[in-house]
Amino acid sequence: MFDLDLNQEFWERWSSRPIAIGRYVDFDSLARENILLKPITDKMGWTSFLQIRERAYHKVVQAFYFQAEVFPDKSLVISTIKGKKISLNPMVIAEKLKLPHDGACVYGDNWVIDLNVNLSEVIRNVFQPNTTEFFSSKLHYIPTMLNLLSQHSLIPRKGDHGNVIKNELLHIYHMFYENLD
Repeated sequence: MFDLDLNQEFWERWSSRPIAIGRYVDFDSLARENILLKPITDKMGWTSFLQIRERAYHKVVQAFYFQAEVFPDKSLVISTIKGKKISLNPMVIAEKLKLPHDGACVYGDNWVIDLNVNLSEVIRNVFQPNTTEFFSSKLHYIPTMLNLLSQHSLIPRKGDHGNVIKNELLHIYHMFYENLD
């Protein structure tokens, strides 16, 4: 249970923070528009995750993050909600969301180094020629669709969606390159 100071801090600083909720992906509707993303997400095992339709409890999510302790060296987040301790790591999340959890596991801005990726080559393949800034309007067609999946379902965020952030580029790279064959 919150003590008085924590309760006040939550309501003053956390309760108004926006929560970006992932969007349901209607693959049938996309296919009718000749946007064939389902074979990509099927191959990666993400289709069922992208079609989750569950109620989101914004205050519970905010309270979870407000109370969260993060242990980056263990890829672990621990929080307590209504006296219940919740521990999340990549394996737990993958199991709960029925996502595959094999393969490379990278986080943050070091993914280019960790995966030994030639960033210039990735940029050349996913962005239009002579692109010098990472704007979504400069992505090729399929990478644009993959970026939308990333921004709205994989790592949903509020705010400016015009910029392609580095972790979104990681998702585009992974989805694009893993499905070229």
